[in-house]
Amino acid sequence: MCVPHSNTRFFSMKLRCLLLSTLLMLAAFVAAQTSSGTLRGQVTDPSGALVANATVTATGADNTIHSATTDHSGSYELGKLAAGTYTVNANAEGFSIFTKDEVVVQAGQVQQLNIPLEISVENEEIEVQDQDSNVQVNPSNNAGAIVLSGKDLDALPDDPDELQQDLQALAGPSAGPNGGQMYIDGFTAGQLPPKSSIREIRINQNPFSAEYDKLGYGRIEIFTKPGTDKYHGQISVMGNSSGLNTRNPFAGQEQPYYSTIYMGNVGGPINKKASFFFDFQRRNIDEVAVVNANVLDSNLQPTDLQQTIANPRTRTNLGPRLDYQLTPNNTLTARYQYFRDTQDNAGLGQLALPSTGYDSSSTEQTLQISDTQNLGTKTVNETRFQYLRDKSRQIPLSTAPAINVIGAFTGGGSSAGALSDHTDHYEFQNYTSMSLGAHLLKFGGRLRVAHDVAVSAAGFNGTFTFPNLAAYQSAQQVLAGGSSTAPGATQFSITASPTGTIPRVAVTVGDVGLYLQDDWRLRSNVTVSYGLRFETQNAIHDHGDWAPRLAFAWGIGGQGKSAPKTVLRAGFGMFYDRFAEDLVLNADRLNGITQQDFVVTATPTTPINFYPFAPAVNTLPVGQTTPTIYQINPRLRAPYIMQSAVTIERQVGKIATVTVSYLNSRGVHQFVSWNSNAPLPGTPFSTGPRPDPTAGNIYQYASEGAFRQNQLISNFNIRAGAKLTLFGYYALNYANSNTATASSFPSNQYDLNADYG
Repeated sequence: MCVPHSNTRFFSMKLRCLLLSTLLMLAAFVAAQTSSGTLRGQVTDPSGALVANATVTATGADNTIHSATTDHSGSYELGKLAAGTYTVNANAEGFSIFTKDEVVVQAGQVQQLNIPLEISVENEEIEVQDQDSNVQVNPSNNAGAIVLSGKDLDALPDDPDELQQDLQALAGPSAGPNGGQMYIDGFTAGQLPPKSSIREIRINQNPFSAEYDKLGYGRIEIFTKPGTDKYHGQISVMGNSSGLNTRNPFAGQEQPYYSTIYMGNVGGPINKKASFFFDFQRRNIDEVAVVNANVLDSNLQPTDLQQTIANPRTRTNLGPRLDYQLTPNNTLTARYQYFRDTQDNAGLGQLALPSTGYDSSSTEQTLQISDTQNLGTKTVNETRFQYLRDKSRQIPLSTAPAINVIGAFTGGGSSAGALSDHTDHYEFQNYTSMSLGAHLLKFGGRLRVAHDVAVSAAGFNGTFTFPNLAAYQSAQQVLAGGSSTAPGATQFSITASPTGTIPRVAVTVGDVGLYLQDDWRLRSNVTVSYGLRFETQNAIHDHGDWAPRLAFAWGIGGQGKSAPKTVLRAGFGMFYDRFAEDLVLNADRLNGITQQDFVVTATPTTPINFYPFAPAVNTLPVGQTTPTIYQINPRLRAPYIMQSAVTIERQVGKIATVTVSYLNSRGVHQFVSWNSNAPLPGTPFSTGPRPDPTAGNIYQYASEGAFRQNQLISNFNIRAGAKLTLFGYYALNYANSNTATASSFPSNQYDLNADYG
């Protein structure tokens, strides 16, 4: 109690009381601030789209309730929460209620909790939880799936190449020759965005869904960040230098190299209904190519060549994103991405000498627009459009004839030649999800069109092939003796056009996919998913491909409201591959009219005696020259894979799950190339009689290949709180095939089974 005794003392005491009161108030304020925390995050639907106007509540141990509503970017924030444990619920019209217990809020810290909502299903109770370790019968919550968001993404590398490698490693082995498929915001083409702009990554989720054309095992889905209701940003620089790494043993006097990555992003609100996010990444890669070859010295004697050549590269990646809430139930998103890659002295290294290199540049621009609508309480519709333009240029360092000395070196000019190519990709999607009692119905379609225009001088300079360094040495010694030409090459190949110019080739390839799927909750612990997909494309004669999909999940154990500890899953599906535009382009270019390949083969009596000059095509020796053209086999059809799988998922304690899967895959009508006019069996490889004696090599893209594959995959998933997440897998893979890619040739053109194994 303060009692004044005089005016002076009264003023002094009053000032002291005021200061004391202020300090007590500040102490109370600071104590209140440091004893509370914040919970924030974003709410999304099953497709990854943001959900506005969702109600998020946090209930404390004393039953105190804090609530917030998500904005147009799906963001929420619950501030001034007393430190402790909370139960978090989220609810939005048309979605099931989300519940997560034991959410710990620490004093003075911000806890991130992203909330994935599921479409509601009537007349049943569904427990939907965050990325925990419970096994579930929901088709999208298979325990073998990996979902990375928030702090989980921090463990991934910032380098885009390393990031892609790590994601493919997490996805595990995929069946078939083409590997897994990567989706960026639902689209099937485009560059991997910088890690700083990634909101969530889903791997191997719902592998037998009819929504996807590709195999589910090995599928990677990436969703980018939207803007938020508060401004935020970051900037960072990373580097690596040759001084921090071991030397290449073949480099000799190695040049120094380094790599630097500049990264930054910023995001925030524009107004109450709009937000933005912008990211930027620049990579300067000053690396070297190491040449380790056997060549001739100035005295035409064999010698080892170990040389490092500067191989600088730059990559620029930037992209803004805009989210706008048109109505409480309608959100529009637009995203643009610019990517540019330049490289000097590309194509060098190992046996390739510096003269064979080329400078290259490529630019990719992507525009994505998506619209998400909640149509009442039971239906969600998504419309997406993507336009992507690729432009590539390539300039050779030398246009002299290429020289290939088998086992020693590749020299002369670049056989890759000059290139100018640009491709326009268009993709339109419309997907709808409807809740009908115990059924979740999904249907929609996708249209893709690619228009490719290219001018390529590949092979126009010609290539001389020598069987060994001794043959090349002999030819060089003849030239050194004063002769203008020399024998010794066993083969000469060249590409030419009847007009004498480098022609422009353009193709347009499109495909359509339609699907219908039903996820039926047959019982509380049994879900059956069945669907059908139809696909078609132009450029080939196969115009109707049906792909059925079937899967079920059975929760074993669990009583009443307790969740089962074991889930048995099984599924079957057919998955088609499309005949790509680059194959159509190559067949159109090398059709014998636009361009044609010629191969001259030396014989003991008629050697190739015009080295080192590439003669005009009309002067090539007729008896030794084999013209080569490319075609699409008229019987070619879309290849497909029939895949079946059985999986056991087991919850181990409260933090871990273990899964064991057996996959059987059978590939039918797989792509392969063959020479349909090859010399008859038992005759010389290059000079024997052919089915059509008036023609040379007729290389055809066909679909006669096959493969069989069996896989046993075991993986584990451990989530020990917010600070420790572990993933791992073991795979036993056994496969046999008689083809690798559409451009691979069999060793015996008349017996593909000779290569099966």
